[in-house]
Amino acid sequence: MPVHVVADRVQETTTTTGTGPIALAGALTQCQSFISTVGNGNECDYLILSGNGTDWESGRGFIHTGTPPTLTRDSVVTSTNGGAAISLTGTSTVFLAATAGRIYGRLGRRPTRPALSTFAWVNQQSSAATDYNNGPITQSVPPMNGDELCALVQPTTVAPWTCTVEIEALGFNGTAFGLVLFDTAGKAVSLGAQFNLSGTGNGTSWNVYHWNSTSSQNATKFTIPLLPTPRYWFRIYHDGTNLNFLISVNGADWITIGAEPVTSFLGTLSTIGFFSESNTTLSVPNSQISIWSFELVSGTGSNVQWV
Repeated sequence: MPVHVVADRVQETTTTTGTGPIALAGALTQCQSFISTVGNGNECDYLILSGNGTDWESGRGFIHTGTPPTLTRDSVVTSTNGGAAISLTGTSTVFLAATAGRIYGRLGRRPTRPALSTFAWVNQQSSAATDYNNGPITQSVPPMNGDELCALVQPTTVAPWTCTVEIEALGFNGTAFGLVLFDTAGKAVSLGAQFNLSGTGNGTSWNVYHWNSTSSQNATKFTIPLLPTPRYWFRIYHDGTNLNFLISVNGADWITIGAEPVTSFLGTLSTIGFFSESNTTLSVPNSQISIWSFELVSGTGSNVQWV
């Protein structure tokens, strides 16, 4: 099984042109090579400085043995080509360099996020939100006997767009939280995590739900077991045709749990934001979620402020 490798002083050059795999020309003086540190079949984060003196690219790739060894660009994170692979020219330099998302996931650095005043409530009920300077937006939701999506939202933008949120949660049986997308008729699609500590129902899981309204579920579209994690990252990517639902435990490595045509359930899109609910009959304290980052941008999302 491939492993992710981090190492110091890894730097090589390449005369590869175009956007394909990179043929590595060997370690520079006082540096190490990718093949000797990362190893065949393993992955690493990389930074490429193009030989044209202008373009650059960072992302995640895999190292392969050969004559010469190669680096395949598996996932571009940021670049001067709008987040896509750059076309290399001349003699380029390749470094092993952790991306900002990787550093954030490892070191727990806090991102920026919009102010609470830029969001509007949908179905507030008796929930409350607080904006902490240099900290999170917190949302407190009391237990409710039944489904009630309590959401803070912003207007959507022209597709393609990407919305990403990072949440820490203190919840109980029936607590759910994540991203929610509304249409102008009030229907919604949510991507979230759900705690079910009673051992019944859907279990503790990541889910995509369809909602007829904030208090009426229509269908469960996708569900997978919940991975234990101190943080929960959710991403909805509207590619112009489909809604793509992604989850992560570190904000750097993403898993797609499903996709569906935008118009398969929703009408004209209206707003998107984060939600929480506490569907339980138990006498428990309010559920608390903390929003450490929220980004709604055109395209695939750069996440450059999450460092």
